Amino acid sequence: ERQAGSVLVTSCERLLGENWERLRGNIRLRVIALSDDRFKDPRLDGAVYAYLPAQTPLPLIERMIDNAISHVHLTTIRQEFNQRLSEAAREIDELNRIGAALSAEHDTDKLLDLILSKSREITGADAGSLYVVEEDGHGRRLRFVQAQNDSVPVHFRQTAMEISAQSVAGYVALTGDTVNIDDAYNPPEGLSFTINRSFDEASGYRTKSMLAVAMRNPKQEIIGVVQLINCKRKPDAKLTNAGAVDEEVTGFNGHQRELVASLASQAAVALENSRLVGDIQRLFEGFVRASVTAVEERDPATCGHSFRVASLALRLAEAC
Repeated sequence: ERQAGSVLVTSCERLLGENWERLRGNIRLRVIALSDDRFKDPRLDGAVYAYLPAQTPLPLIERMIDNAISHVHLTTIRQEFNQRLSEAAREIDELNRIGAALSAEHDTDKLLDLILSKSREITGADAGSLYVVEEDGHGRRLRFVQAQNDSVPVHFRQTAMEISAQSVAGYVALTGDTVNIDDAYNPPEGLSFTINRSFDEASGYRTKSMLAVAMRNPKQEIIGVVQLINCKRKPDAKLTNAGAVDEEVTGFNGHQRELVASLASQAAVALENSRLVGDIQRLFEGFVRASVTAVEERDPATCGHSFRVASLALRLAEAC
């Protein structure tokens, strides 16, 4: 018996027959039968790795044992490879499905909610928040637009903050670096930002693992930040106390980080498209309004007629 698997060397057909059910389901076990003829029970042929003559010299048996162990190792590697390949195909399919859903949603508020919920879904995150970069009279700022939590109620209002290295989201928006912390209450030394515990103190929640990823558009401009909190071993677990957090929460691994980065890129494109559609709609409405105004001003007697008709039609539709 070795770490890669086990080899059973026997000449007893009865022993194999009594353990048939255990043998056929054990992919880490190989059976070498010492027999001058095949066993009478035909089922055992499928469980026997090799038949050797009963008088086979010991060195040859040892060599066959090494071959059997190597076969176990190769079989295990192939099984693990097939499993990883299947998981990768499932994840690619999920990302494509999410990408299609993001592309189909043009309502900005619904899109932002979808981006955060899907990011949490593919990582098993209990909570999360979403920030978007906006331009205003004060320059580029970061607006807190979405918050979700499966364990405690979330009451938040949209707020804007400076893009600086003093906060996690601000640091990511400023530098583009990903932040991955296993325990927010015991962060690594040398960080420029601090963890805001105000929500935890108000709600009794415990923020532990944290992952923050920048959303980049095709021009590699940072237009938002996805921040995920508390990666759970079991997606349906509720983190209602410190004990549940210690038992269920783990750090975000490198693979989850890559998944979120890929989704964040898709989300950035979808958000840019949503904003573009909104700009086009506003431009079209402005063009129509300006055209109607120009036409009506040619005749003072009918000035405002089109707008009054539109307003009355809308009121009739609402009344009906």
